Amino acid sequence: MHELELPIRARSTKARRPSGETLSAPILSALQTQYPEVKTGGWRRAVRAALSEHLHREGIPQDFNEMVEAFRFEPDAYVVNAEEAFVHFFEVEVYNPMTAEKLRSYGRLMIDMEFHGIEFAVLVVNKYGHINTVDLLPYYAESLRAAAHPC
Repeated sequence: MHELELPIRARSTKARRPSGETLSAPILSALQTQYPEVKTGGWRRAVRAALSEHLHREGIPQDFNEMVEAFRFEPDAYVVNAEEAFVHFFEVEVYNPMTAEKLRSYGRLMIDMEFHGIEFAVLVVNKYGHINTVDLLPYYAESLRAAAHPC
């Protein structure tokens, strides 16, 4: 488990927040301060660019492009590294844990990423700045079973 150096203000969920700021904003800010390669917004474009670079060619396989567009969830933050071929999503859980539906979607995304040779992981950051890897294997296996035996 990794731990972020959070400012005291970020640790307190009772602190007054500026209008429009979410509870996860100070945590994301601390995450980006400690790990500058962590980005927010635009993950689809970054993943497409990384895949093109990883495959050493222009253009994206149609099935991959469709999969990226079909994924309906937006991670709180992400890291894409084309050279090492990995995509890591970050989810900040202040009060609401990820739903089973979101975890199943991540399991399916993991299959598609691995098919194209890209390592995929989801990391959860709690309100205290603790970072843990999410165990997607049950959802990965569920997606494989569903693909093998479509209803």
